[in-house]
Amino acid sequence: QIALLQQSLDALKQAVLLMHAPQGAALASGEHLQLSANQNLIATAGNNADISVAKKLFIGVGQALSVFVRKLGIRLIANQGPVELQAQNDELTLLAKKGLTITSTEDEIKITAKKRITINGGGSYITLDENSIESATAGDYVIKAGYYGRKTKASIKPTMPAFPTLEPGEHSLRFAFYGADSAIETMKWLINQPYVIRNSSGDIMASGILEQSGRIPRVQTEEADELTLTLGTETWNMKELVIEEDFSSTELELELELEESDIYNADSDPYIRKIDHSDNVNALPKKIIKRVIGFIPEE
Repeated sequence: QIALLQQSLDALKQAVLLMHAPQGAALASGEHLQLSANQNLIATAGNNADISVAKKLFIGVGQALSVFVRKLGIRLIANQGPVELQAQNDELTLLAKKGLTITSTEDEIKITAKKRITINGGGSYITLDENSIESATAGDYVIKAGYYGRKTKASIKPTMPAFPTLEPGEHSLRFAFYGADSAIETMKWLINQPYVIRNSSGDIMASGILEQSGRIPRVQTEEADELTLTLGTETWNMKELVIEEDFSSTELELELELEESDIYNADSDPYIRKIDHSDNVNALPKKIIKRVIGFIPEE
């Protein structure tokens, strides 16, 4: 943020908008209010920041989301409805330096794994997988039960929930400036001109002839990319000049047809006499000029 202030806002070196109010500022709208930035959007508060939403709050992040609290902790509470925490394509880790408590006040706790569960406490462990249960300890193994019995084998196949498949969406872009639909009426020279759209690698994404509507078709890309639009032809037109050669001379003469008004005539120039007069009056004599530049030695 400091670098942004120094580079852009300091002395208004660039085209920016700076709004400042020593006692406070309010920005309100009766319907919609949108803040948009092509690069970064920064909000900073010296004390507290409050966000209140009457119905739903959605946060969509393209790459990563980080939440860090230095002192008083994090509380995530839902008064109504479930709380879900999913890692749909990777691991989920819970780590605490002190205690870790899992409590169900009115129902049961289920821990389910498709392959194996290992519970380790101080080195003693219990491992459960599809075909075996293994328990071990380096000390006493005590079992207390009102009844201890053995029966034939049995198992319950766990039902694993399926994660939703999130397909990466395509990026859509169409070249158009504000008011392009109406501006085409005064830019009819663009009609029937060829156009080419290339990506950052130089590959042609779309090409064709600009129609009467002046609209350039929409281009779909799998990832965000910089596209370049070229209107018109990129080739040079060649025009041959006819040069007549005079074999009696080594010089080539190019005959140009000039109109009578294009030919300069000193007799009809109203300023030529004033120039000649000023040259004769204001200029140094030729003898003095030659003496200054060293052609004539001083007498």
